[in-house]
Amino acid sequence: MNDLAPRRRKAPRIVDERSHQVALRIRRARLSRGWTVDRLRREMELIGYPIAHSTIYRREISGASRMTLGALFAFAEVLKVPVMRLLVGPVCQVCDDNPPPGFICTSCHVRPEQNAA
Repeated sequence: MNDLAPRRRKAPRIVDERSHQVALRIRRARLSRGWTVDRLRREMELIGYPIAHSTIYRREISGASRMTLGALFAFAEVLKVPVMRLLVGPVCQVCDDNPPPGFICTSCHVRPEQNAA
């Protein structure tokens, strides 16, 4: 081998802010259910979308792992949140678009049954 040949360097990982926000919303939805990363992995596997524990962790922490549309829909299905909520986040900053059962949010006036989607 030629010792003078240039070495290949890994390209720096660039995380765009939108991907990072989606990853944070997935993490928030997981934590609001009291789930561990492993529980989320098992739930994803149950719906036919096997995913590695490390991939979920990488996505949640850094947002650096690219996510397919299929993965986005699978996360939304397992976490029981609308896909748009993962993409753009909650509208109401008071109840996080999810008031407790039997209550109406005094800020956005949403009832829990209106969120079932």
